[in-house]
Amino acid sequence: MLTRTLTLKTLLRLLGVICIMLSVYWTVRIVMANAGLLRVSLLIVVQDVLWWRDTMLGDWMTGVPFGGVLIYLGIGIGLLGISSERPRLAFWLLQVAIWCVGINLLYQTPGKRVTYAWGHLLALVAPVNMFWGIITLAISLLLFIGYIPLTRFLRRVYGHAHARVYLESGSNG
Repeated sequence: MLTRTLTLKTLLRLLGVICIMLSVYWTVRIVMANAGLLRVSLLIVVQDVLWWRDTMLGDWMTGVPFGGVLIYLGIGIGLLGISSERPRLAFWLLQVAIWCVGINLLYQTPGKRVTYAWGHLLALVAPVNMFWGIITLAISLLLFIGYIPLTRFLRRVYGHAHARVYLESGSNG
């Protein structure tokens, strides 16, 4: 009797791809919303990608709910990295995921957009809240400090997963 189940690896990959597709979808929506404007610059589009979001009870049709575009991208990259079953790749993709989420949180403000008197460039160079930048840097450095223990742990976890699949298959050779 054959039973088909959805493995954790497949589920993580599916969720990762869904998160990346959502981030690409909302990025395209933000760029297309600005495409009809006469005086739009690349800086305004980048600001909208970083800042366009609604509140936690946001409407799915007016903006990016529950965070920003890079948060979804970071979550998707992190899930795909964990599901890759390669410790070094998983480590580096976790670093990229942490930085994507951190950059998005660094530029999130209570309102929709912050515009300085000097224009949009300063808003990209000097974010309003440096707290998330410090937190992101600290988490990234902690991951670098724990590189060897983390990769050993991931090798052990992935090794146990492969051993269990091998034992369940019943093959002896």
